[in-house]
Amino acid sequence: MRDTLSQDKRLAFHSRNAARGAGETGLSNALQKNFCPLQVVGLRRGPPRNFSALTFSVIARSFFGILQQDMKTSACIALLPATSPLPTPMDTSSQSASHISALNSAKVKLSRSTRIVRQTLISLAIAVAGSSHSQAQNWTPATPHPILIDNYAFAQDGEEFYVISGYNAGFISRNVRRYNPTTNAWSGSGALADIPFGSYGPASAFFGGKIYVAHGGLFASDQGDHFQIYNVATNLWSAGAPRPGGLQRRNAAAGAFNGKFYLAGGSGSESTLSVYDIASNSWSAGPGLPQAYRSGGYAQIGQFLYLIGGITGSSGVYSTASMRFNMATNTWSIGPAFTPQRAAFALAAAGTRLFAIGGVPNGSRASAQVDELETSTWPAGSWAPSPNNLPAPRRDHSAGFFSTGRAGGEIWITGGLVETGSNLVASNDHLFRPVSIPCQNYNVTQSTRALVPATTDIGNHCNNCTTAITFPFPISFYGTTYTSANVSSNGNLQFAGANASGANTSLPAVGFNATIFAFFDNVVTSGAGDGIFTAVTGAAPNRVFTIEWRVSQSGVGTTNFEIRFSEGSSDFEVIYGATTGTFAGTIGVQGNASGLFTQFAGPNANVPPAGTRLLFTTACCAPIAFTGAIGTNSSGYPGTSGMQAGRVTRSGAATASVCGTPKTYPGTFDTTPRAYDAYTFVNNGPATCVTFSVNTGCTAGAVQVFPVAYLGSFNPANIAQNYLGDPGSSPIPFGSFSVNVPANATVVLVVSEVTAGGACPSYDVVVRGLSCPLELMGVTSRKRHSFPGEFEIPLPLTGEPGVECRVGQPASGNHNLVFTFNSAVTSGTATVTSGIGTAGSPTFLGTRMIVPLSGVTDIQKVTVTSSGVTSSIGQVLPNFAVSMNVLLGDTTGNKSVNASDVGQTKGNSGLPVNAGTFRTDTTVSGVINASDISQVKANSGQMLPP
Repeated sequence: MRDTLSQDKRLAFHSRNAARGAGETGLSNALQKNFCPLQVVGLRRGPPRNFSALTFSVIARSFFGILQQDMKTSACIALLPATSPLPTPMDTSSQSASHISALNSAKVKLSRSTRIVRQTLISLAIAVAGSSHSQAQNWTPATPHPILIDNYAFAQDGEEFYVISGYNAGFISRNVRRYNPTTNAWSGSGALADIPFGSYGPASAFFGGKIYVAHGGLFASDQGDHFQIYNVATNLWSAGAPRPGGLQRRNAAAGAFNGKFYLAGGSGSESTLSVYDIASNSWSAGPGLPQAYRSGGYAQIGQFLYLIGGITGSSGVYSTASMRFNMATNTWSIGPAFTPQRAAFALAAAGTRLFAIGGVPNGSRASAQVDELETSTWPAGSWAPSPNNLPAPRRDHSAGFFSTGRAGGEIWITGGLVETGSNLVASNDHLFRPVSIPCQNYNVTQSTRALVPATTDIGNHCNNCTTAITFPFPISFYGTTYTSANVSSNGNLQFAGANASGANTSLPAVGFNATIFAFFDNVVTSGAGDGIFTAVTGAAPNRVFTIEWRVSQSGVGTTNFEIRFSEGSSDFEVIYGATTGTFAGTIGVQGNASGLFTQFAGPNANVPPAGTRLLFTTACCAPIAFTGAIGTNSSGYPGTSGMQAGRVTRSGAATASVCGTPKTYPGTFDTTPRAYDAYTFVNNGPATCVTFSVNTGCTAGAVQVFPVAYLGSFNPANIAQNYLGDPGSSPIPFGSFSVNVPANATVVLVVSEVTAGGACPSYDVVVRGLSCPLELMGVTSRKRHSFPGEFEIPLPLTGEPGVECRVGQPASGNHNLVFTFNSAVTSGTATVTSGIGTAGSPTFLGTRMIVPLSGVTDIQKVTVTSSGVTSSIGQVLPNFAVSMNVLLGDTTGNKSVNASDVGQTKGNSGLPVNAGTFRTDTTVSGVINASDISQVKANSGQMLPP
């Protein structure tokens, strides 16, 4: 973006870069010798929600005199040390801004070392002034990136993020840094090999244990057509065939799928897609982009690479395009208009949602706005604001990451340029915001089904080994979409990691991340007839992918079992075959080693009988989030307040409770009464791992809070009773811990003062992992329009019913209502209780119940009442009713057929049937033509009662 918006100044210099110009000793001496005596002008405590402990001002009394050898008059700057005592509070943030402006606008000819000192002072002043801005709720700082960074390459391997090369406050960086959200730590200096050729605005993607990086380039010093490949396991770089696009192709988009790396757009190649074949080390041209692209946001979800916004070409026109490239079919499509129309922003993908974070709006410098798009309805849908926005306007922060390691589900931004006053300041911030993951934990339903052998041998014949495989279609697991995984000889499938250990334990298993444990035991695949086999059956979009293990153990027993994935579903099944001998394994799933998991059996269970089928379905429960303040309860969730007898001892952050390892009560610190707030939650389902994340404005010292979980109930007179777990230390500003909660049990979160009468006033809480009550999420009327496929008309659960305007299918008066729930359902009935029609026996498919209707007449409202709808874990939903208006030809859905409907159908005649036109295909023939127009005309004048 720097080439397009060259009027913006780069003001911040990292201390390392300043030292390069003046020398560390020279810079230190210059600062010491040329500062005037310290003069404190103003100091104040930050507001309760401000994450800075103190906010202070800087003043330049006349500026001339910072370095006397370059100036003709006298001046000084004063900076207050962080350890200074508090003077009388006063707000001087506006003074700070004006002095920063004065520093920046001074027109003097300075030597190189003086300019470095001056720029450093400006950067420090801006950072200090910026600390008076309170953080937007839910954006939380994590460990900063080690250097100031923007316009970098990025990649993600499971939960770990990589930031590669980019621009470092005046220098091209060759650094490679890796971040782990669970440990909140970046790799140390030199831990990862530097990229051989650094550049401004490179693009990269992760595939098969390697990161592929296409060179960017903005300056004469960083030109090149390099294509560099980083091997994560060996920490070594190698060179690939030079990338197409000349010596400068910065700010392109990149993705990788099925053995290929895709490079889309970028400066000088805005409409070009270049495809690198990994096996042959060669490039070829792919289908051109529907619209020119560079400096936008990009992210990959499974086989889809999304390119959003950006700049359309050298003219600098800001784009409103949302483009998607299907890497499986080699085709482009256009989605909802990107109405925010920004460039130089981060795009994060969480499940099926995209988040556009910050950037440069058309005609402005930077934005703090966050917007989101649900992609599951592509190309339909719309971009919408996604609170909360960033704490301050930001741009050129290339990556938007997603992880589950801090709050159970969160989006991230790293570095970039932050707008402060009239300046853009280089940043090394690393911030996250919790987001909901719609389907978190898994329920297990047992039934019977015969094992179907797979046929393709993947080459795993060994003891304690893993083999990498690529999926034929994207697979969603714990809210994250994967295209490949590692299969272990010891009966598990690892979506992130390749742990070959056969030491099965209770879940969650240490050393394993996102994993399905079909039957985790120390077995081998090297015996006669052993191995791991795969198969793909059916046709897209309804394929089934099977992974079958045929294993033995010490020559005394054999067994086989398989995992079956269905395309487009986050549910999967494990089916068991014949067993000889006795085994001792674990069956279940886990999201990571300290988070969500579901254990069906083990750790010393035998293989289930032949023909046993375990169906794993997602229990969709949105996180519970609210804000509280000690003594006043919360805003958004009911609770109680009071005084408790003493406080639980804080045993240290290293002792934070994690699922799978019960924590012993750490003791009572003292018995002095303290104020507390208590919140009660019910786990409406099987045993689960519940994570409590607490975010505060608290600082080090006595002004803190401490959260503790209790099982069943909380007794303020006995704080050791029913103790379940705690984070080990106070959240400053963030803390998280996880506890095991039994089936259908109650858990209580208590947030108390650390020091009596000294609690910081407010805190945020996010609760994840609870199994939710069975709930109806939505109802639609579904019909198949021949070749284009099925389209559904939503039927609102409240207010005016939706209008079904299409003919019955397969016969007049026949309709299908699709009920979607937040968990898998297995039984229930439906009856027409108002209007004319008959409801047949429902069909149950995962979270959906499909009710066939027959004999439904035109021009009426029909009501269907459902009874006894039961989830796979036995939850029963109270009876509920849903209504549908039926009016053939009402393409506009306003309960009247008139000239507007005729005109709309005529206008769509000859157009493809898609999400925007299907209502005018009233004959459901798959084409919009004269038959539809005639049908609408024939019903013109008909209307439903008000």
